[in-house]
Amino acid sequence: MTNALQLSELDDLLNEVDDVDLMLDPHHPGNDQYFKTQQDIHRKIRATKALLKPQHVALIEQHIGGKTNTQIALQAGVSPATVGRYVNSESGQRLIALSQYLNQHRDGPKKEHRLHMLYRIAVDNEKERPSIAISAIQEMNKLSGFTNQQAGGSTIQDNRVYNVQINGELLPRGALDSLPNTYDQAKQITHPENET
Repeated sequence: MTNALQLSELDDLLNEVDDVDLMLDPHHPGNDQYFKTQQDIHRKIRATKALLKPQHVALIEQHIGGKTNTQIALQAGVSPATVGRYVNSESGQRLIALSQYLNQHRDGPKKEHRLHMLYRIAVDNEKERPSIAISAIQEMNKLSGFTNQQAGGSTIQDNRVYNVQINGELLPRGALDSLPNTYDQAKQITHPENET
């Protein structure tokens, strides 16, 4: 009944709007491909749930939430084998797969996916637009934790700072720990008559 109300409201809205292009605005969030894909996944989830009894859907959703078949069975008052049968049914597996797909869609691309996208951008633009390829490589380096590149270009370092503490009792100062003489100090040692 809710869908029927929504459709009638949409029909009323379309009748009120003179310009149909307003409803097809490409910049409207509802027309964005991300939201269209999400709506499509939700439609498929609803269609799959319609093939199952509400009790079975509840059991499968608990499984999706991370509960074991035994925990679900104790709560629902059925045997774990019954829960397993519903979870492993064709519709149950489809509902689980669609729910996982929806969660991945909501989470967005992981680090590996973003790195691969940047790699494709770098490769696709290497010859015709090298500045874009270089920018993509720089972003890949940032994403991977590499931020500083030495002048030779061969070694890449990160921004970590290392503090080394030396135990003076175990390793006392020696001749190598003193700073070398500067030019002025060496000149004063060899020519003491220049002093005033």
